[in-house]
Amino acid sequence: MRGLVFIIVFVVGGVAGAQFPGFTSQYEQRLDGAIEELRTIINRFDRDAAEQDLSREQALNTYAQAEDEFLVKQGTSMREVFIRFDKLNAHQVALQNSNVAEQAMGFVQYFDPELANATWAQYDLSVPLNPEGGLFAFLGGAAAWITAAIAWAIARLPFKYRRRIRFSD
Repeated sequence: MRGLVFIIVFVVGGVAGAQFPGFTSQYEQRLDGAIEELRTIINRFDRDAAEQDLSREQALNTYAQAEDEFLVKQGTSMREVFIRFDKLNAHQVALQNSNVAEQAMGFVQYFDPELANATWAQYDLSVPLNPEGGLFAFLGGAAAWITAAIAWAIARLPFKYRRRIRFSD
């Protein structure tokens, strides 16, 4: 019975692990789209600043020194746009032209919850039939099996070393 449970756990973990390549592919597409949209906003801001003979930093300082709270908040929002653009751009560079292991590490290192949630909302489960999908299916299955084995061992601890009480006549 225990062997069957471990096989089921391995298969479920394998199917879950196999989702990684497909999910990251769709995540990268969303990442590319987000970067392009932010680039458009940044280019417009820089163009508008240049038309007023201001650098980007001077334009942001103009917002920060405004009397109107709305304009101050707009300046703060634009600073956040620049920061997000730089972060997403670094994430894109880490994912492009990298092998499977580097891609997985880059995904974890630069993980963006907003993009991940949007990707997951549109993601359809699939099991890719290619070497990359097989690798992640095996890794997911192995991780699930090891987790189940550890949980099984911990659950058995109270029963493994109990003392037997003997009553003598």
